[in-house]
Amino acid sequence: MQLQQLFYVAEVAERGSINKAAEALFISQPSLSKAIINLESELNIRIFDRNNKGATLTEEGKSLYQYVRTILNQMELIEGISASDAPKVLPAASYPVLTVSRALAGFYRRRQGYGIALRMREVQLAEVVEAVASSAEIGIVFINNAQFKEFKHTIGYKNLEFNPIAQDTWYIDAGPESPLYGRSEVSMKELLGLLLIGYLDNISWNQADSAFALSAFSVVSA
Repeated sequence: MQLQQLFYVAEVAERGSINKAAEALFISQPSLSKAIINLESELNIRIFDRNNKGATLTEEGKSLYQYVRTILNQMELIEGISASDAPKVLPAASYPVLTVSRALAGFYRRRQGYGIALRMREVQLAEVVEAVASSAEIGIVFINNAQFKEFKHTIGYKNLEFNPIAQDTWYIDAGPESPLYGRSEVSMKELLGLLLIGYLDNISWNQADSAFALSAFSVVSA
């Protein structure tokens, strides 16, 4: 049992609707439903009766809600002991890319007066997904067309949401000794015979000959 699940129970009970509670909590309805179902399974009780009109507490649910509300009230008292200006922490996970670090640093500077602190983890793609599924509020990833099908399947299984921010192409840093130096474009096929330096990822970079869909990545800007 997690304290977060108790917050969820209270929110649904007080709003009488899983959809309204999900909106208030800024999470998806499937994620909230899954958390409630997991708690019901763990306690071996049915907390809510669900119907087209919303969600109402069962008799067992009413008893649980009384305990939940008592615990949450005590938590509010405990939190009141700490400094009132303590920053709210936004946990995030990201694929290690310099542009993301710069963007988040700018976000932090612009909101220093709002009492927000960032806690960033830089990890590989699969670990970003796991972080958001367990503790992080947001995850920032860079994915290509060859990865996308497996990526969508993974986040769907974990009841996560994906919202694209931007679309761009890949670029290559080639030194004067490289056969690609001075070229404006190269084909992906040309890259397969070269040593590439970058972040390895267990979804997209395991094997060069199978990881890249050449039809999807016909040209890369150099």
